[in-house]
Amino acid sequence: MLRALSVLWTFLAAPMGDHLWQSSLFVALAGLLALALRKNQARVRYWVWMTASLKFLIPFSLLITLGSAIAKPRMSTPAQTVVYSAVEDFSQPFAEQEMTVISQAAPSPAPVSHFHLLPPAVIAIWLGGITVVLLGWIKSWIRVLLLVRTAAPLEEGSEADALHGLEARLAVRKPIKLVLSQNWMEPGIFGIVDPVLIWPKGISEHLDDRHIEAILAHEICHACRQDNLTALLHMLVRAIFWFHPLVWWIGGRLEEERERACDEAVTKLCKQPHVYAESILKVCKFCSESPLACVSGITGADLKNRLLHIMRNQAAHKLGLGGTCLLALVGLTTLVVPLMVGQVETSKPLTTSALKQPKVSTLKPSSTISPDLFALSQISQASDPQSPPISNPPARQPSVTAPPINGAALSASQAASAQQPTAQISPASNSETDTAAKYKDLRFDVVSIRRNKSGGPQIFGKVTPDGFEMRNMFLAAAIVTAYVPTTGGAAHYSDDQVVGMESRLTGDDYRYDLDAKVGEADLQDWQNPAKQPAMLRAMLQNMLADRLKLKVHRSTKEERTYALVVARGGPHFKESVPGESHPGAFPFAGGGVMSREAKDGWIMSHFFGISIGQIVSMLSPEGRPAQDKTGLTGKYDVTLVQPEPPGAGTPQAQATPPLSPGERADQLGLKLVPSQGQVETLIIDHVEQPSEN
Repeated sequence: MLRALSVLWTFLAAPMGDHLWQSSLFVALAGLLALALRKNQARVRYWVWMTASLKFLIPFSLLITLGSAIAKPRMSTPAQTVVYSAVEDFSQPFAEQEMTVISQAAPSPAPVSHFHLLPPAVIAIWLGGITVVLLGWIKSWIRVLLLVRTAAPLEEGSEADALHGLEARLAVRKPIKLVLSQNWMEPGIFGIVDPVLIWPKGISEHLDDRHIEAILAHEICHACRQDNLTALLHMLVRAIFWFHPLVWWIGGRLEEERERACDEAVTKLCKQPHVYAESILKVCKFCSESPLACVSGITGADLKNRLLHIMRNQAAHKLGLGGTCLLALVGLTTLVVPLMVGQVETSKPLTTSALKQPKVSTLKPSSTISPDLFALSQISQASDPQSPPISNPPARQPSVTAPPINGAALSASQAASAQQPTAQISPASNSETDTAAKYKDLRFDVVSIRRNKSGGPQIFGKVTPDGFEMRNMFLAAAIVTAYVPTTGGAAHYSDDQVVGMESRLTGDDYRYDLDAKVGEADLQDWQNPAKQPAMLRAMLQNMLADRLKLKVHRSTKEERTYALVVARGGPHFKESVPGESHPGAFPFAGGGVMSREAKDGWIMSHFFGISIGQIVSMLSPEGRPAQDKTGLTGKYDVTLVQPEPPGAGTPQAQATPPLSPGERADQLGLKLVPSQGQVETLIIDHVEQPSEN
């Protein structure tokens, strides 16, 4: 249950937040319109408020999506899923693998925050509120339905004659059924398709024919206006957004304008406002119970103000040309602008070559591969006997709040620079520029690319002392290794940042073994950890251009992002010590090494010598990339803790929900702040089947 609620939070939290402030802004606009139209007919203001209510059911994002769907695509390659997200989301479960159990003598992990329970608790409270509101309305509806079924039809008498006469005068298309109720509830209209007018028994003895006619005219107005239908729609809004005070406030405005609209119609019809006012007062005196939420009655809203308005009998202004133009302008702006935004976003060209895009298949790790966030390193290590997937490192205190950088608190100047958002990009981001400038002509001395026909373990990409190798792997793996983002500070492109990845680069029928050797002249530099990453990218890029005829370019555009900044207390990790050994650790994607251990339902992943760019990739939420604004440029030792998923020793019912990117950032003393930034896309213009040797 907790996992289901957490998943629901993941899908709803960000869109719901945007939708709420947009709808609240729309309510404010509706309020200004209603104020401007205060001298006009109440039915106009009623529909202004009704539109504000319905806006809660129609997010602007839906209109933007609709605009994107109807936009004519320009010459561009459709965005497709990249075969592989270099570092998958940390919340993905680990594959079922045999884990090394840590001995009881090992130090216990530091207490983990239970903040992850807050999102499912919020969702549970929200769903509970919806249930309470709906059950309350259903209870009222069933009560009135039973009352109507037990009421006797009223087909004769002064009430029936007055009703038929008013129906003829008002040209009511569908006759309204009149029933006599034993309940002391005031007269009201119940139902939408087949409305029923409930008339309390004995009330006619206190009214004369003029009063009866005025009351019936009021109820007929409710039926003709379909007020029960609009009340039902607003009830749905109120049930879903029961926590929003503006929704309840709109309900009051709707009831007020609804009753005033009926008052204006009855006063105009009967031409005796004092008789109509007396009718309302007599009903209040006779009936001890007001109508329920599913019934349109006569005594709703602010009764005192209604009576004053009726007795003044001031004719409301009809909606003139100015008011009509104002409403049309607001309506068109509200509807057309989101549609245009969707069309503009879709129509932005990503000038690619006119390649016919085959069906893309997403890289799915085989049963030998762990599909967790460390897929890049796990693929290369899962079946490597020299690098077990879960190691049991010697006594090491895993901690969510590890020592700060350099094992001590940051100085005032360091803290200020670390917490201040900056445009500075970490070396991982600048390395692509260095690659192009310094190593652009580097090539492997010997390269072998052969179709894999024997299967076996998959190795995504493994650096060796004299080269690079891949086993049983898609060629897309080489592409995402060769090209890294030049903006944003992330170590890898996310799935939606690569366009044009063809099926022959990702399909299960296109797996290859790749062996590349470095020449003697470059071997010394290759074995230098500071130079090797840039050399690897340059050599892979040249190899892909030579053997696959690969041509790519990058495109950037302004999009919603998250800025990864240092939180108030400073980073909760320390700077790496060069040359420090880490027994049991194995290479991690993008540099550094990692190890994992599990105990008491938690999995601790230890990273040594990784860059802030790799951390950015691990913390990027799906669909909205994170960008490095920490100002940190070194190599760091980091520990992340996540709940042990089901299937690895924990029953599903007892499993703790995975942590969100924000919670993982909090572990590291970092923070994801909503922002705007230049998001880079890698676009594949041309690629061919590789020549084998």
